[in-house]
Amino acid sequence: MTKVNVIIDFSKWNKKISEPKNYIKKKVRKIKRNKFLKGNNKEFSLFLTSSKKMKNLNFKFKNKNKSTDVLSFPNNDKFLNTDYLGDVAINFEIVDKRSKDTNFNYEFDRMWVHGYLHLLGFDHKKNKDFAKMSKIEKKMNYGFYQPCAAVNYPGKEVPYTRIIEYKHFLNQESPHTVIVSETTNDHGEPYYPVPNKKNMDLYQRYQKLAEHEQTHSGIYFVGRLANYKYFNMDQAIKNAINFFETKFL
Repeated sequence: MTKVNVIIDFSKWNKKISEPKNYIKKKVRKIKRNKFLKGNNKEFSLFLTSSKKMKNLNFKFKNKNKSTDVLSFPNNDKFLNTDYLGDVAINFEIVDKRSKDTNFNYEFDRMWVHGYLHLLGFDHKKNKDFAKMSKIEKKMNYGFYQPCAAVNYPGKEVPYTRIIEYKHFLNQESPHTVIVSETTNDHGEPYYPVPNKKNMDLYQRYQKLAEHEQTHSGIYFVGRLANYKYFNMDQAIKNAINFFETKFL
């Protein structure tokens, strides 16, 4: 069984997490059930500290004169203790700041697990490890896979563009969840328009019909469908406002 030494160096941690040491021990038992981590019965230390101390550590050991969210210090002296993985330090202020849009425990779990995985040899700069690390980190959070219902993934690190987790819509509390990942392709029935010649020709036909409705029925089309573009919601609203101001003011 993995042993965790929890060192609390900043009093505000106790105000956010009741009995941090017991909390971490329960979480470690949970993470050990993950298929990627079976057999890793080691020991590590978790240092819960402040932004000021993190800046000092980052400068002393990484030669970077700034604070950061999490630092991992692997045990490179295997001759002294082959079962000791190393140390992980977590920044309270950054956890607290990021939790404004989610919750404190979610962000805390994500950070210390991320650091722990680095001690085990995972490297988030490698796409293969990044995908594994993300999967493990997300499974730690009270049965939730992600911090909100919809999360977009615009990069190339993962093979999907968005994940929907339906449990968030009803704020359910359960160790189980259901997610749907969306991928993009140019085959089958698309959810969103792919900007190829076929779809752009189709858009021109829609546009003519829309212009006819504007002229004869006084119906105006704005936003995503009217422009045949996958606007962000702020862009869709701005498009409607600009149209109104241009047309009627």
